[in-house]
Amino acid sequence: LATLPPQINHASHPFSPIKHFCFLLMCLVATGAFADDDARRQQLAFFEKEVRPVLAARCFECHGEKKQESGLRVDHVEFLKKGGDSGPAIVPENVDKSLLIQAIRYSGDFQMPPKGKLPAAEIAILEKWVQLGAPWPEETAKLATKTGEFSEEDRNFWCFRPLADVK
Repeated sequence: LATLPPQINHASHPFSPIKHFCFLLMCLVATGAFADDDARRQQLAFFEKEVRPVLAARCFECHGEKKQESGLRVDHVEFLKKGGDSGPAIVPENVDKSLLIQAIRYSGDFQMPPKGKLPAAEIAILEKWVQLGAPWPEETAKLATKTGEFSEEDRNFWCFRPLADVK
C-alpha cells in the first residue's frame, strides 16, 4: 500500500495563500496611502506655486489681514469658507456655487477685482483650485475678523469655559 503524504496546515505554512493575500492587501493599502500623500503634496504645490500668488497679487490688498471690504478676508481657506457679508466665498469642489468664482468670472452680482477682469489663465487657476477642494497648507487661522469679535477657538479657551463640578 502506498502511504499518503501528511496533510499540510496551510495557515501555518510559510507560503500559505492566506498569508500571501494578507501581504498583498497590506501592500495595496500602503500604496494607496502613499498615493493620497503624493496627491496632497501635488495639490499643495499647485496652491503655493499658482493660487497663493494670484490671491496675494489680486485680493489681499482689499480682503487681507489689515482690510476686509464687505467683511471678506481671503488670506486663509477658513475665511473663504466663512465668507463675508454675502455668504461663503467658496464651496470646495463646487465651482458654480462659489461666490468668489462668480465674482472673478464677472457672471454674478459682484465683479472682482473691480479694476478689471482677471486674465483667463488666473481664473482657470482659481477654478481648478476650488474644484480640487481648495487645498491649503495646514495652518490655523484666527477667524475673528472684526475688532471685538471672538472666534470659536477664543470662546473655548479654558478660562471662558463654565466651571465643572469636580467629584
